[in-house]
Amino acid sequence: MEEDLYAGNYSSARSILSSITTTNNVEANYKNFYRLYANFEQAVDEDATYSADDAADLQVLAQLCPEAGGSCIHQARALYNAIFNTIVNYNDDCNASTGGERLAHYTDEAQTNSSTIVKEWSVDLFPNPATNQVNIVSKQENESLNLVILDVTGRVMLKQALKTNGFIATLELNLLNGAYMAIITNSSGKTVTKKLLIAR
Repeated sequence: MEEDLYAGNYSSARSILSSITTTNNVEANYKNFYRLYANFEQAVDEDATYSADDAADLQVLAQLCPEAGGSCIHQARALYNAIFNTIVNYNDDCNASTGGERLAHYTDEAQTNSSTIVKEWSVDLFPNPATNQVNIVSKQENESLNLVILDVTGRVMLKQALKTNGFIATLELNLLNGAYMAIITNSSGKTVTKKLLIAR
């Protein structure tokens, strides 16, 4: 499959990918990475735009824990950085014992020590699709956030510092119809990426 990808035989590579049945999360992550890589290479060859859905899927894959998700997570990060000409520092404060299969590092102590479990920080966007306003909903009542909105080519459309009040921060938008990526970072440096759709 890799030989087909490198040779530009994308339909053959996709055919091989579709015939693979994954048995665990690591294999599923590899299959997903190769699909996203093939789509990117084909977009480059055809001078086309990398789709917003693929860009969002790649960002989600890059944010997984490499220890539990497999080394393809590092490959996804490198591809993301190359596509969007950026360097994202990922917080790998993750607990491999929650992954369960084919871990790179795994100890009984990590499995039995409940204090090592890290709760994932997250936020949500609504409404989504949005028109001229979006709400960022956090699990923290009062939290400082930094928001960056990128278009599908990776161009920064908006940078904004926000603070939640009663778990919500509201942002006025002046964006054209389309798909964007909203990258939200909290004061601890943890980052989530959400796909944001604008439909006026």
